[in-house]
Amino acid sequence: MHIVDSGQAIPAHRVDHSQLFSLAGSSYVVLGAGGGIGEHVCRTIVGIGGRVLCVDINEEPVAAVAASLRMPFLASSASTAG
Repeated sequence: MHIVDSGQAIPAHRVDHSQLFSLAGSSYVVLGAGGGIGEHVCRTIVGIGGRVLCVDINEEPVAAVAASLRMPFLASSASTAG
């Protein structure tokens, strides 16, 4: 995949997405933010101007991710008592 910029093709993996759009003023809740894809999503959103509430069932990893991004976190299970 390539993206065309000023007539020159740029490999997609080399695109600085912050130059394509901004999420400034937007807020998101990311589940599974303590690691893996959820952590990467948080870092991407914050990297292009958005704010996130990092949520995970494991407090220690989600707290570390949130602290590194200077964003709030919530450690909670999504299950309900039945």
